[in-house]
Amino acid sequence: MSKLPHAPLLEVIYELRWTLSDMKDLGDFQYLHGDLYNALKESYPFRQNLVPIEFPPQMLVNNPIFRFRRVENGYPLFQLGPGVLSLNTTDLKYHWEEYFNWCKELTNSFIKIYPKTKELTFKPNLIYIDFYKFDFINDDIIKFLNKQLNINFGQTFYKSDLYPNSISGSFGYNTETGNLEISFNKGKDQSGNEGLVLKTQLNGDEVNLHTNAIYVWLDKAHEFCSNLFKDMTKGELYNSFLN
Repeated sequence: MSKLPHAPLLEVIYELRWTLSDMKDLGDFQYLHGDLYNALKESYPFRQNLVPIEFPPQMLVNNPIFRFRRVENGYPLFQLGPGVLSLNTTDLKYHWEEYFNWCKELTNSFIKIYPKTKELTFKPNLIYIDFYKFDFINDDIIKFLNKQLNINFGQTFYKSDLYPNSISGSFGYNTETGNLEISFNKGKDQSGNEGLVLKTQLNGDEVNLHTNAIYVWLDKAHEFCSNLFKDMTKGELYNSFLN
């Protein structure tokens, strides 16, 4: 599948989330980061603690506390915490076929070294974060949403000669592929440029990691998000990503 030369993509995130029901589950987790590092250290040799080592893991459930990078201070990277495993990359390091293989490598290693994968239930998520540079002072963000992103948005309760200097909104839908969440907010990119941050997240149903279901879902989720992106940006905006 071809890649857009000038995509607005900031980050792609594949997540697995699961529920730790008791202290025994948390106890089993404490060995997982070392075992996973040993399994993947040739691909991800740079590791980092995101919180002080003495911080109790029960206070950090569903939050990443360890990070492992392929290159120092760069992407791709994977993160691990009690109840969450994610693989993150950026536009410069993103090509779907390669990223899909990274997801399989990480998930397969996780399955092999974590016996709890046979007992616990797992939910997959696929997240795309896009950024559109925008001048909120001199341009109308509502007009941009309506014309370029096919989002009908506006208000009639307040009259002003000034454009809105901030924006925030979200949509949620149940789909055949999972629960879709779309949100947009004023934000900045890694270079400090101000603009609109748009997050598209597809949350899948529970999957059995010991079947092929996770990879079938991941491929379908990517296709769904890709088509949604094309429909949302179709026209002038999408064409600007091609040249």
